[in-house]
This record gives sequence, structure tokens and C-alpha cells, in this order.
Amino acid sequence: MSKIFGVIGHAHDPCVAYVEDGDIKIVIEEERIRKIKSWALSGVYPWFAMDQIEKHMGYKIKDSDYICIAEVAEPDLDRYKSDEIRRKIVTYPHHLCHAAGAYYTSGFKEKTLVVTHDGSGFKTVGRVYLGYNDKLHLVHKQPKEKSASIGQFFGRSTPHFAPEEAVWHPLKDEGKLMGMAGHGKYNEKIYNKLKQTLHYTNDLNFGPVGNWQKLETLMSDVKNDIDDWDSNFEIRAEWAFNVQKLTEDVFLEYLEDLHKFYPEYKKVAVAGGIFANVKLNQKINELDWVDEVYVYPAMSDSGLALAAAIIKSVELGEWENKRFENVFLGIDYTKDEIKEEEKKWDFKKQKFNPKKVAQLLDDGNIIGCFQGKMEYGPRALGARSILVRATDKEMHETLNNRLERHEIMPFAPIILGEKIDDVCKNVKSKMTAEFMTMCYTVKDEWVDKIPAVVHRVDNTLRPQLVFKERNKFFHSILNEYDKISKIPVLLNTSFNGHGEPIIYDLNQPFEHLKKGTIDYLIVEDNLYWSENEKKAD
Repeated sequence: MSKIFGVIGHAHDPCVAYVEDGDIKIVIEEERIRKIKSWALSGVYPWFAMDQIEKHMGYKIKDSDYICIAEVAEPDLDRYKSDEIRRKIVTYPHHLCHAAGAYYTSGFKEKTLVVTHDGSGFKTVGRVYLGYNDKLHLVHKQPKEKSASIGQFFGRSTPHFAPEEAVWHPLKDEGKLMGMAGHGKYNEKIYNKLKQTLHYTNDLNFGPVGNWQKLETLMSDVKNDIDDWDSNFEIRAEWAFNVQKLTEDVFLEYLEDLHKFYPEYKKVAVAGGIFANVKLNQKINELDWVDEVYVYPAMSDSGLALAAAIIKSVELGEWENKRFENVFLGIDYTKDEIKEEEKKWDFKKQKFNPKKVAQLLDDGNIIGCFQGKMEYGPRALGARSILVRATDKEMHETLNNRLERHEIMPFAPIILGEKIDDVCKNVKSKMTAEFMTMCYTVKDEWVDKIPAVVHRVDNTLRPQLVFKERNKFFHSILNEYDKISKIPVLLNTSFNGHGEPIIYDLNQPFEHLKKGTIDYLIVEDNLYWSENEKKAD
């Protein structure tokens, strides 16, 4: 029985995972503890996360058999200076880790095209593997000296599109650029200018090399030529649209070439930062030859920690390709800890009842959920979520005001998995949609029923599909809500304030209830509300 730590750090998205005998015991992202978004953690190893694992779980790095590091920079384990520790260190290539995360958690037994791509990962920007018989076979690399980076193109574009007096960062705010793109339109002149900084080279690489530098020059010239760039949303949205379109077009051209080389590979598994772009994922999913897409739920570099541990588990014969059932892999809290925390607050409470919660939601209340082990990856999937009905047009503004956010994109829904075909068109890749990594087009008759979660520009949404066997808590609420409202859809957003990571500490959900961010709070088996709110029943 092997005890394996997986570690990613010294770049961005530091994280630590612990796997024992092929079983994932815990995964913690450093940002959750430090309460700082990943962009600010460059150069940091996940020591806080490691301390939490030792404190709460009793797993100690000195007692491990292997310490598996995803190659970003040289391993920096000075905190553990002993030769005994250093002998346990195994380092794996950055993009091999991305690929392993995608393939070995997909459960795909068919021939699988495994594609990785990001800003850059230790000398390469992407790789292609063939996955079959539970093994990965490398067939192509994209070295930085031969290939431009789509991740760099999109990430380096992001800061240029921030409105006046705002700051958008690469590795943090790309979703805002994607949201802005939905409000723009195609412009051939703009598109061709951008194409000078990114294009497909017909040899499974992208050009030009150093594209981000050329992009910086282009965007600086554009902003200098347009006097009201920072204040003119329409102009920025038009440019954003063409940034998004070029990203999609270039990558799809690349995939079509891969399909020509490997036509029998109709399952696609992907990982790397660019696959946080759910619009791109939708385009991949809609390709005729693609049977199913799987997006590794922790597609950014935080996913490398678990992936590195999985690689070693595969080598030891302790892991086979198996479906990722859920991502609830973080810290949870005991009943005693919850009782001690609730004593600090003057809230009313009663036992959690999904029927009562469903009625509260139907009445328009905003409800925070703090349940079990927290999620791994960027999406809140029920453990640390905020729920509200999706039927109100004004809910976007309401939530932004309550959460002190400034979101451009519509919020995302949870949908009963068994009813997704009623709501959306041409649904496939349902498994990856359980992790909120895929967009679908909404059927016409549903667009006006759930306006708070539909992107009205193109009538798409980014759902989390909920099935009873893998998310009993969320399913119980949503099922009861559907009985009351005949709407199998609720709005789900992450439980955090503006610019913050998803909440981690037990006091945080109670602070939000006290502040009035939410109307009601569910913590494990209890429903809480302030005295100035109406009693739940």
C-alpha cells in the first residue's frame, strides 16, 4: 500500500494531494486557505495546505513513500532538508501531468485523443497523447521555440479589456474576457489583425513564436488609437468577440488535423488552462466526429498535484482509468466543530429539509450551502455554493449587488441530470457537464423561463448536471424545487465575495449570513437564518 503526495507549486495554482493505495484521500488548493486568488501566489509552495492535511487528516509528508512533483520549476523543498525526504521526490513533466489527469479520471475505455494546452508548462505549450489500454502514448509535443501559445494569447489579452479603474489579471480574469466577448460581433478587419499574433501553422503547431509579445504591441497600438477605449464597452466587446472567435477557430483547425491523423480516436480528453474556456469546450463537443469530450475538472495547474500522484499510482499498478465520480475532496468539519462555531452566532436554526429549502428558493430567497468536503477545482458544485431561483430577469444584478461582484457573464445553473434533454439541444458529454465545464444551447421554449442563467446573446448556458447517485444533497433540493415550480433548474454560484476564492474556514459562511449576503444558510444538517428573517416553516 503506497502513500503518495502530489505537489504543484512555485508557479501559480499551488496545490497538494494525497493518494493512498489508489484512493484519493484529500486535495487542497493553497488559495482557499490563504484567501488569495491564484495569480498572486506565484513562487509559493502549498505549505499551508500541507499543514492542513497533517492537522486534519494526520497524513505527514515524512511518512510518505513518494513525493510527486509536477514539473514547473526546480523542486523547492527546503522546508524538508533531510536526505530521507529528498530521496522520495519524483518529478514528472508538466504536460504529462495534465494528460494523466484528463485520461486517468475519464473512465474512457475506448481509444481516446488526449490533448493538453496552456500558457506554457516547462518548455512546452501543449502535447498530444493517444490513450488506449489504460496507457498514454505521446505522439506530439509543442515546444515553446516551435509553437505559439493559445493560452498566452488569451491570457495576455485579458488585461487590455478591463473597464476604467479596473484591473484584470492573466491566470485570474480570463472568464471576464470570455463574458465580454458574448456582447460583441465579428469584424473581419479586427479578426485579421489578431490573426497576425496567432494562427495555425498546419504542422500541429501554432504561430508566430513569441505571439504574446506581438499581441502586446498590437493591443497597445489599438488602445492608443482609440481615445475612449477604457470607457467604450461596445468597442472592447467587439475586439473581445474576435479574440474568442480566433481562439476557437485556431484550436478547432488544429483538432481537425489531429482527427485526420487519428480518425479512430473519437473520445477526447483535455486539460490545461485554455479548457476553462467553456465556449471553446462547447465548440469541441459539437464537432461531428467527436463522440464525447471530457474536461479534467481541475483543468488549470492546480490539477497537476493530483495528476502527479495518479501517475505514480499507475506505475505501481494501484490505479486504472476510472471515472471521476465527484470532486468533493477537500477538508470538511466535524459536528463538534460546527456546534462550537454556531455558539458564536445568534442565529435561528432548524433541521435541514429539502422541501422547506425548495419552498424558500421558490419564494426568492438566496441560500448559502456549506456541505461536507469542499470542491477541488474552480467550480462550486454544491459543497460551497449559493443557490437562488433562475426565473428572475433581475437576479444577475441582485446577486452582483449582494455579493459585491461585477460579473459580465450570466450565472450558471444546476439542472436535474435526467431532465437536461428537456432544457437543452443536442446534449452530449453529460459526464463532464457534471463538473460545469461545458456549454449547451437552450431550447427556445426555455429561454424565457430561466433568464438568470441564459446568455441572451447566443442562448447558451453552462450547467452542472446533478444526479442522485453522485450528488445526493443537491439532487434532493433540486428535485423538490422541480415538484413545486415545474422548473428543474436553479442558479448556482460559488460561495465567495468579490475577488475572493471559494470560502474555506467554518466561520466564513456565518459571516456572510450576518452580513446579509445570503438570506439562509445550510451547514450540514442544519438550516440557519437571522432573527430578522421569517421563520423557515
